[in-house]
Amino acid sequence: MLGRHVEYDASAKTLDQWKQLRRPARVLLLANTAAGENQLTPVICNIEKAAAQFLPQDEVGVATFPDPLRGYTEVLPVAPLGPSPPANIKGCGSPPLVLAGALLQVNRSPYPGSDLDQALSAAVSNLDATYDPRFINAVLVIDVAPTEPSSSDDALIAQLQAQLTATAHGGLGGVRVFAIGPKDDQTLIRITTVGQGFLYSPDASAHFFDNVISGF
Repeated sequence: MLGRHVEYDASAKTLDQWKQLRRPARVLLLANTAAGENQLTPVICNIEKAAAQFLPQDEVGVATFPDPLRGYTEVLPVAPLGPSPPANIKGCGSPPLVLAGALLQVNRSPYPGSDLDQALSAAVSNLDATYDPRFINAVLVIDVAPTEPSSSDDALIAQLQAQLTATAHGGLGGVRVFAIGPKDDQTLIRITTVGQGFLYSPDASAHFFDNVISGF
């Protein structure tokens, strides 16, 4: 039993060292608040739990859509989290206090409907304006309400493709696009394919942090 305990401690120490060595991340969480609260809250809860993997050197922001005036509503600007005491929001987890407070506001939306193309374009532009090749630069779209493919999807994909190509930063990678939503949502599948990211189902939303943030 003692040997197992020591082995666990060594593994935990190695994991902690890896967290300090990995590339820092710049992530903008972009949530569709037109989804019902019963759909959105469990995902936000999972993200809150996983957000403990963010470190002080990481830069994180939170935005919501739809917002017909500005593309999206900025809840938390993309900025270093810095050291902050943990907070337990809604009994979900203990992310850094500033991020937890921002995530708590994600369930509030004064606008109906969805306007992903405008919001996603604004989000990519936001991250690209302060692009840093030393970081993982990513937009994480949280759109858990099932949507039907429409003719406007082609325009959305073409716009995203052109935007990402124009902001590739000489092959350094540019901004990547990931998503959390229904695994068979064709719009999100196409967005994440063009954005060189992945689509995670709502019940596996924490895997974004395991696979992407902690994997570089």
